[in-house]
Amino acid sequence: LTKVKREGKFEIEKVVKMEILFIYKSEMRIMEKRRKTMEWVKKIIAALAYNVTVKGRNSLTGQEMGLKLTANVQAVEGKMTRILGIEFAPLCLPWERRLQTLSVLHYVVIFLGPYTLIALGIYLLFCTQYWWLVLLYSLWLYVDQEAPKRGSRPKDWFRRWSMWDHLRDYFPIELIKTADLPPDRNYLFGYHPHGIMSFGAFCNFCTEATNFSQLFPGIKPHLCTLVGQFLFPIRRVVDVSKQSLAWLLGRKEKGYAAVVVVGGATEALNAHPGTNTLVLKSRKGFIRQAIVSGASLVPVFSFGENDLYFQWPNPEGSWVRQWQRFSKKILGWSTPLICGRGLFNYTFGLLPYRRPIHTVVGSPIHVEQCCKPSQEQIDDLHKLDSEEDAVNERRVKIVVVGDCRVGKTSLCFRFVQEQFISAYHQTLGLDFYTKYVTLGDRFRITLQIWDVSGQQMDSAMLDKYVFGADGAMLVYDVTNAASFDKIKDWYRLVQRAVGDDEQRKVRFMVVGNKTDLEHQRNVKYEKQQELVKRYHMLSCQTSAKLGDSVTLCFLKLAAEIVGVQLSRTELDSNTSVIKAEVPTIDRPNDSSSSEIVWPAKSRSCLLQ
Repeated sequence: LTKVKREGKFEIEKVVKMEILFIYKSEMRIMEKRRKTMEWVKKIIAALAYNVTVKGRNSLTGQEMGLKLTANVQAVEGKMTRILGIEFAPLCLPWERRLQTLSVLHYVVIFLGPYTLIALGIYLLFCTQYWWLVLLYSLWLYVDQEAPKRGSRPKDWFRRWSMWDHLRDYFPIELIKTADLPPDRNYLFGYHPHGIMSFGAFCNFCTEATNFSQLFPGIKPHLCTLVGQFLFPIRRVVDVSKQSLAWLLGRKEKGYAAVVVVGGATEALNAHPGTNTLVLKSRKGFIRQAIVSGASLVPVFSFGENDLYFQWPNPEGSWVRQWQRFSKKILGWSTPLICGRGLFNYTFGLLPYRRPIHTVVGSPIHVEQCCKPSQEQIDDLHKLDSEEDAVNERRVKIVVVGDCRVGKTSLCFRFVQEQFISAYHQTLGLDFYTKYVTLGDRFRITLQIWDVSGQQMDSAMLDKYVFGADGAMLVYDVTNAASFDKIKDWYRLVQRAVGDDEQRKVRFMVVGNKTDLEHQRNVKYEKQQELVKRYHMLSCQTSAKLGDSVTLCFLKLAAEIVGVQLSRTELDSNTSVIKAEVPTIDRPNDSSSSEIVWPAKSRSCLLQ
């Protein structure tokens, strides 16, 4: 300070600047050391995880990772950490996502808890001095053995626990209502498919995460499951047995609903991504119980339940399937060989992938009560339940791709919410939309719309987004010729991701958006028609802003996928009548009428 005072004010500023520069360099060195330390920590974690990796599984499980989580993380981080073939979750994920993962981990532990508890009991009984704990617990099971058959001690706080909201948002899970269920009778819900751990059945009917009580007021659902689930102390709901169903559906008080996963453990062995193989033909016990109790049958189908895990191939007759059937006879439950994602990685583990689940509750089939139904009555009702309701339900996945700013998100939002977003919001990686539609007289479809960001053309994640797609909508802007030129590139990328599988042939539709800007059109309608004829694709031109033909283009693509012919009434009812102001063009004083360039006529205008 003495030196600074002698040398004056100018030297004071110089010394201060030197001190600031020294502090900045010190901070930079500290940050560099932290970065190198984090890299070493990641390498150590990856090396430890690699030791427990199953060889040859990476190429298979990569297609089954949690898509929406990965997409959003990749958009923010730019790149996931991938070491030795294992993809690790970023360290800076939002707290909400961490809670979702923990809620799913909680459910998986409870689902597998009874089997773990049996092994722990055997160990304590024969290998430790705490055998008396096993005896006390066995005594409690004996005293409380009727609880699973009576659905005792229901707790409303457990159904409304906030933990289940995080479980719902993890996938996410949506409950879709198609008809009212009057509370003046009892119901028997026939749920399909079983999946691996029946996440949809638990979240929809054991919790209030999907607002079951608001959709079906006065109905009290009870999920029926194997009696082995009640070996765990806190799992005391309803056992899936004749005595339990007779007690629940035969009560004088009405409004009870017994939910039975009809396919059971056998159906779990058929739970492969992209397939819905049901075990229904030989399952008639629940039909008989519905007739005896007079309960109305309600078909329930969860689209996406089978897509949550990858299961080792086990075709009929293989040694894997034979071993699984043998273990089922011995243990009482099936043992599918599954692989999902982990708590901190996306490559392997026992947690499910982030795939949307849409549970559709069908219309009730009212049944006349008969204490001793004949086999003919059971067969007729079984045929009605399986053919009219389960077969005509289908999930259709449509991916919407195209360059940035062509209006993909506006199209999806207009179709689903019937609204237009005027402000531009860039899609980060991937967005999901869902809508329930009916084609023809009875064909019900759950449309899953995957809005892919235009920046994903060069991303390795595009193959993951297109996985399992039934249709692809290639969108371009009619005022932007460059976006139309990219349509061929998007077509090739989707075709490459799908492959040559004839059983899952993808239908394509080219959509020219922003037809409300007809006076700024740079892509002629004839060019689009030439393109769709060359590649055998569907064609449509829309305006997300005005809503012109938006619903029609989605319905046409869905009908082409499921093989349903749209009627003239459906075509006319989904063709919007566009209302717009007639522009007034001032005639210049020094120009003749022949010199004025008038805007082109809109193809969607009714007055030409």
